[in-house]
Parts: sequence; C-alpha cells; structure tokens
Amino acid sequence: MKRNFFLQISLIFFSATLTYPQITFSNPILNSQSEILFSVTHNHSGEISYSTLFSANLNEEKSEPCILTAFPEQMGLLSNGKTLRLKNRYGISQYSLDTGILTHTNKDNNNKIPSESVLHGAESISPDGKWICNIEKKGPASGKVIIRNASGYTETILIPELEFSYTEVPVKWSADSSLLIYEKEGILYFTEPDAMFKTSQIPEYLRKIGPGSINSVYWASDKKLIYITNDLVYSIPINEMYTRALYSDFMGIGTIIGRLPFSFDSSDTYSVNTNCNRMFIAKANGTFYYMRLPGNPSFNPLLHTGTEIVALGETSKFQIFWDGLSPIIWIEKSKGNEITSKVFKLEQDETSLKKINLSTPNKAQKPILSPNKEKVLFTDKTNVFVYSISQWKQLYNINYEPIISYLWNDSDSIYLGGEYSVSKWELLGGQTGTLRFLFPSSANNYSWNPDNNNPVVFFQEVGYEYEKENSTWKKSDLTSIPKSTTGNNKYRVFLGTSPNADFTNAPYVRYLTGPAITKILYTPAALEKKARPKVALSFDATDNADGLAAILHTLNKYNIQSTFFINGEFLRRYPDAAIQIATENHECASMFYTATDLLNSEGFIVDEAFIRQGLARNEDEFFATTGYELALLWHAPYYKANQKIIKGGQLAGYTYIGNGFTAADTITLEAFAQNDVTYLSSAEIIEKIIRQLKDKAVIPVAVGINNGTRSDYLYNKLDLLIGAILDAGYDIVTVGNIHLSGLPVAEGNPQK
Repeated sequence: MKRNFFLQISLIFFSATLTYPQITFSNPILNSQSEILFSVTHNHSGEISYSTLFSANLNEEKSEPCILTAFPEQMGLLSNGKTLRLKNRYGISQYSLDTGILTHTNKDNNNKIPSESVLHGAESISPDGKWICNIEKKGPASGKVIIRNASGYTETILIPELEFSYTEVPVKWSADSSLLIYEKEGILYFTEPDAMFKTSQIPEYLRKIGPGSINSVYWASDKKLIYITNDLVYSIPINEMYTRALYSDFMGIGTIIGRLPFSFDSSDTYSVNTNCNRMFIAKANGTFYYMRLPGNPSFNPLLHTGTEIVALGETSKFQIFWDGLSPIIWIEKSKGNEITSKVFKLEQDETSLKKINLSTPNKAQKPILSPNKEKVLFTDKTNVFVYSISQWKQLYNINYEPIISYLWNDSDSIYLGGEYSVSKWELLGGQTGTLRFLFPSSANNYSWNPDNNNPVVFFQEVGYEYEKENSTWKKSDLTSIPKSTTGNNKYRVFLGTSPNADFTNAPYVRYLTGPAITKILYTPAALEKKARPKVALSFDATDNADGLAAILHTLNKYNIQSTFFINGEFLRRYPDAAIQIATENHECASMFYTATDLLNSEGFIVDEAFIRQGLARNEDEFFATTGYELALLWHAPYYKANQKIIKGGQLAGYTYIGNGFTAADTITLEAFAQNDVTYLSSAEIIEKIIRQLKDKAVIPVAVGINNGTRSDYLYNKLDLLIGAILDAGYDIVTVGNIHLSGLPVAEGNPQK
C-alpha cells in the first residue's frame, strides 16, 4: 500500500527532473499521525531559489501531496480583485480575499499538484480580472497566445504563431476591459474578449487597425486610443472602432492629431496625456522628445528635446506619468546587479519650460501607477514607497522583507509578495498604513503543532499555522517553533545521496513495521542518471559593442559565466567594455590581434611566426588593458583557418575552437538582398540551433554588427536562446569547461 503512494508523490518532480537539474529536499519531519512535512528547492538559472513546503499522509494509499506555500514570482488580480493569482514554477495558486482559502490549480492536471517546474511564458490579465492572455510554447522559440476566462474553463487561440516571450504578451487592454488590442504578424487588430467565443464574431480583417507593433498603440483614456504609423499620430475613439474598421477606405483609421519629425520605431516608448494634447517619446538610444499635439496633420511643435546618456554595458528604460500637461519621466538603468533610477519633470510656466529633477530613495525601482493615476508605487528591494504624482512627495513607506512582486488592489491598498510571505498593505492612517499577513510564500523553519497536528511556519519570530480542514493560514498561538521529529512507531525518514544527477540528495523512508525495508521516497531520485550534456555560448567581440549591455544583463540574470572571444580592434575601441567583461568573471579568450581574413590576407605572410606574434600581442594588450590573463583558447577572425593556422596557435599554447554552428546572426538584410544567402530571424536561428544541438557544442553569438542591419538581433533574444537550451536538457558552461579539461585557465585574479 505504501509503495503506491511513493509512486504517486514522485510524479510531482518527474517532469522537472527531465528539464532542470539540482532539486534539493530538506528537513523531512513526521507527526504522530504519520503525516510528513518536507521542503523542496529547485536551483536553476534565471530564477530565485526558494523552499516550497509540502505535506502528505503516508498512511493513505491515494494521498496526494499538498503544496502549502505559494511563492509570488508573478501576481495578478482576478474577478474584480476578489482573487489573488500567483504564478510560479509549480503552476498557479489562487487566494480568495473573501474566504482566505489558498488553492493550487493546474488546468492540465485536474486541479492536482502541478507536475512541472517550468519557466513560464508571459501573461496579461484584463483590468477587471475576467480574462487572461498568456503565451504557451510551441517550439524552442515559438509560441501561441491563448485567451481564456478567469475560471479557465473557456479558452481559444488569439494569436496562433509568434515568437515566444517570458516577459511580454503583444496585447493592450482598455481600462474598462471591453476592448483588447493585439499584434499579429506586424498588423494590429482589436476585439471584444467575450466575442472571441461567439460564432458571430466579426471577421478579423474587418477589425484591423493597421500596420505596427503593440508599442504603436497607447490608451490615452478609457475611451480613446492613440495609434502611430510611420510619422502620423491618430486618435481613435473607442465607440468608433468598428465603424472606422468597416469603412476605413472612406473614413480612415482615425483622426490625425499630429505628425512626428521622424518615423516611429517599435523600440520607441511613448505616452500621451489624457487630453491628447501633449506627447512624450523616448527612443532606444536615450534621446527623448516632449511635444505638443496640434490636433491636425501639422508637425508636432517640439517643446523640449534631450538625451539621457547610456553608459557602455548599461541598459535603460523609460516610464512616463502625467501631471496634467507635465510629464514625469522615470529612467531606470541597470548594470550587472546594480539598478539606479532618476526622475525628472518637465513643467511649463508662462514664459519657459523647466526641467525639474525629482528626488527618490536610493536604488528605487519598478514604479507602478495607481488605478486612479494619482500615486506611484515602487521599491528599493526591502522598503516599499508610495508617492503622490502631483506633488511628488512620499505619502507612505513600509519596511518589508525582500520584495519579489507587488501590485495595486485599488488606489488605497496594495498586495506585497515577499521572499517569505504575501501580505495586504492598507494605506490607512500614518505613513506606514496597516499590514495584514495572508500566507507564507516559502518555508525554511517549520514543524508540526503537537496539539492539533497542523503545519506551522516561523519567520521573523512569529508563527503561522495552516488549518488543514479549510486550507487557510492564520497566526499561530505558538511562541516558538515546536521540536521536530523524523520518526514515529511506523516510519523513520532521513536524507541521503541520490544516484540521479538532477538531485542533490534524496529523501529515504525506513519501515519500522512489517518486512524490513529502507527505500528512496521518490522514484526519480532512485534512478541512476548521469550529468546533463553541456554546451557553451561564445560571444565574438570584434569591432562593435552594441549588444554588450543586453548580453551582460541576461547572463547576469541567469547567473551564467560565459566566454567572450576578443580581438585587438575591440580592445582598442572599447577598453572599458573589455574591463567590464573581465571583472564580471566571464572567460575571456582570443580572436587574434587583427580582424584580417587569415586565409585571404594581402601583404602578410601567414606562417607560424605570424600566428604566434598575433596571439601574443593580443594577449599582452588584453593584460595591459584589464589586468587579467586570457584563457588559452582562440579562433581566427570570421572562423577562417586552415591546419597551418591552427598548428601555429597550438605551438603558442592555444586550443583552437571551431564554429560548430554557422554565425547566422551576422547575416544582414543588405547581404541577403545582394547575395544568395539565407536570412533567418532570431527566432528561426534559435529553432535551428536547438535542432542541431549536441553535447559540447559551442554556439557563437555576435556582440554587435558593424556593417549592415537586421530586423532583429540575436543578442536581444538571448533569454529566449538560453531558455530553449535549458528546455532541451543541456547545461550552459564556458568554452574552457568543455575544451580545456585538465589545462590551466586564467579567469580572474587581476594582476593590477
């Protein structure tokens, strides 16, 4: 009877072990009723590690393990704010604000415990909480957008094919949730969400707005949509959407209210005030424009232009809030683990326009506008602040645990998802308001209440108890954590080693009655499995550093140390970039001193001496620039080499790294137009890489492209590539980890 239970409970982790390594079990404890508590931690790239608490009854043959905590990786509100929705690697958890009941659901598993630990695609919830749009994976870099009602019982495909994303769904909701704008193959459409499930839905081609990306549209008010195509700015009243779509040949797609002095780009960020007479645009290079919307096809009169300098290796993003005619601009910059913000306001008086710098707490980040657009919420990781928009002063502040996510419930209350707990913050009375605990998000210190056999979790010296009968959490009467035990008169549980490389350990159970037996509690942990195959990402830094900030940001997010092949030209042009790469502990290798094609070099005799001198000079200049040594790895410029060139490098002590994959991300639109070459989008490149993936493969990615353009760049889709590699069952390591086994590799320990 007990063996059947072990098989069932193992299904929780079976799929996860096929996808992500390093599952760790902690602190299994029993109570007098043979119920077991234990925690599980998944350690994989790109996500914070946390301990999730489980319970199960060893006496019951068909007992399903129960998740007791819910980590707030993502949070949203359903059913007009009555249900708090949490999304994490175990699936979906929902907390009822009316009953206090915490449930864990998964549509593919009949509301049982989710069977996978996954990196989820992005999702977008309608403001009224009745509809959810989310991206589901179809292939390594492709997906589809599903729209469903909040109950999950009704769903349909909104966008059948698009590039997968972990962060953004290409949709925008109207404030009253009555209308949804979505992007499909470069065209913008609109729909009423409930009409998607009716046979009488107007055909899509009659709901067309026009060409553009989802960034081309902006809801200026509850009833007015702004749309930009090329350099024209349109205003479209919501009550005219169907009429204008049906008669677009006669009426046009909207009323032209302005014209830009440049063509709008999908990477631009813009915002329009409620009266639609002011606009602010920020371009990707940090240039911004504040302008008047004249209400006709005339060029928009510029009121102010400026540039926010973006340092090398730094990413930035803009958010705009409005105080009447005055935009408040929040600029958030990130470099490695460091995030900084600055805020300023553009204010027009009778004679001039003033730029006013506004103060924020140190390391402020992630601002969210309140539903009434009068307040802004942000954090510095452990403190949460609420500021007024009009006066820009602090209204409320509370010191909290490390913040994972947060959102407005209404304009006077906020949900805080912390590393240890989820709470509701009521902005009532004083500057700290009132904080109400809802449930724990993770568990490090836990035990059984000996009086009633309820699970109890302690943090910040306060205990919280789970009432099993009604699935609710409440503050416990216990003042200290009870003593735990690993055995009773039927079983003893403990942790031991696992033959499965996906597990750092395994929970064991010892039967104390009946036939003597000791076995691993979870079937997958008992199966012998070797370490996962490994691949390396290599970044070629030749003569352009456009993608460096995006690359370093993503590698830092996923906690991946990678390999950069650097040549002399990059060192001369971007010494600070080379220093940053080295000081962030990435493996640095050589791409020779010059970018010359070694197989077709005029004026040079490419012999052993030439190769050795070129490698030595690049090595010495790298050390002089960074204070670090290069790893003993190299590849020729453009991967063009023969045996004589490779032999020369070997005699200099270097291991040559060939390109197992064609560097398709350097093929430009210009080359495609002029030559017989195949152009692939970044998503298509990723799909091709995954199809050809094998153990010890080296995947090249260009840091930048100096000549020509592309419609997109692989370095901007690095998170998609990394996620696809992990999903395919591979670990990502440095090139040296694969090709320099047993050889010394210089990585770090600067000499100056």
